[in-house]
Amino acid sequence: MKREDCILHGINYDDGVHRVVDNEELYQHFLKIFPQDPSYYELVNALASKKAEEAFQAAHKLKGVAANLSLDALYKPVCILVEELRRHDLSHIDQSFPPVKKAYVDIVDFITHSS
Repeated sequence: MKREDCILHGINYDDGVHRVVDNEELYQHFLKIFPQDPSYYELVNALASKKAEEAFQAAHKLKGVAANLSLDALYKPVCILVEELRRHDLSHIDQSFPPVKKAYVDIVDFITHSS
């Protein structure tokens, strides 16, 4: 995975490498296994079932993973979603979830095809 390509896909590569003590190989390893993280699918299932607390927990986990991997394109929209779900508010999901889905799909597609 090239640094420049990561940046184009909303991944703050330099920050991510710095988070793992400047170990670029380790950071790339963590990026490559990101698609296996279950929190996005837990979120999707909880939203489909209208389970606000479960959706909040899954979104909060996804937010943490996005932050730790410096996936800025995903982190920003998931923060908005987390705050809505923190209030157990599902009324704006039609507006707040699509940006999360798009960012997630774009990043996973990039990682999957770059490996």
